[in-house]
Amino acid sequence: MGILLIFVILGIGLFIALANSKKRETETNQVIENSTKVITIEPTISFKSTRGTRYSVADDPNIEIPKEFVKKTKSEIIEMAFDHIFRTIECEASIKQKIRNEYIEALIKQQYSRCHDILRFNLTGIDFKWTWFDDWKHRFSNADKWPEAWRGISYDAIDVPENLHAVLEFVKVAEIRKALKAKGLEKVPTTRIQVQECALKHLTVSDLQAAIKERVSYFEALRDKNNQQAIFGLIGSSIDHAQNQLSRLVEIIQIKQEKPYIELKEVVYLSPSWNDNGLDRWVLEQVGDSLNDTIFPPYYPGDSISIQVDYSVRY
Repeated sequence: MGILLIFVILGIGLFIALANSKKRETETNQVIENSTKVITIEPTISFKSTRGTRYSVADDPNIEIPKEFVKKTKSEIIEMAFDHIFRTIECEASIKQKIRNEYIEALIKQQYSRCHDILRFNLTGIDFKWTWFDDWKHRFSNADKWPEAWRGISYDAIDVPENLHAVLEFVKVAEIRKALKAKGLEKVPTTRIQVQECALKHLTVSDLQAAIKERVSYFEALRDKNNQQAIFGLIGSSIDHAQNQLSRLVEIIQIKQEKPYIELKEVVYLSPSWNDNGLDRWVLEQVGDSLNDTIFPPYYPGDSISIQVDYSVRY
């Protein structure tokens, strides 16, 4: 009887030990499972709206990326990019068609250095209107936010000096001499220093208003010329960026065809420009619902926001 009791006690102890061992093994396996579980890391998401969702240009039910994009040739994509930007430019139809033919040909032949010259040659001195640019100029001006790509553009008024000494440095010598002659001086010096010394004795700021006006007009014309060259640059960079983004949309469609189960909104996102400084987030807030109408960047002239894809989904 005593021996039987001992065996019973030993059996119970062995059962308890086995149970504890099994429990520890289960806990260990759980820890291992948790530590080795695959963690899906989202791609670097650049923008989030105020609602905490990423700005995405794909897989949105309100945005349709035409399936025929995947069949587009490089030449067709170039044409689409050019038309996408140039439809916002108003000028004579014949000039617009001439630019289109020459510009697209240059891009297809990879003669990129010709592109700016084509715009400069055909649009300089032409009365054209870029409505897209004007719209964003108004937005940036109201918000006092300006993109880096617009740094070469200035609409500041020309600073006009008020005192006589500064005015004499501002205007041309020929205009000062003209004002001195109008005052009745028979013998007017020719060198700037002598002319200025003479003017200090015989002229006032009021006497030089015509000279000031002429000089302001000159600087305004110079400013406008520089602005126009910068605008040509924005047109060119916008066409280039549109072409790149259209090509990216083709890639997105290809990925979707390869792996139809993929939710593109998980792998396609918008990346900020290299010197964003918060401007790109503001731009996307301005664009808002119109993302449905403009499914790919650029969202403003010179914009460098880009569609990015997490290519790891292909592997």
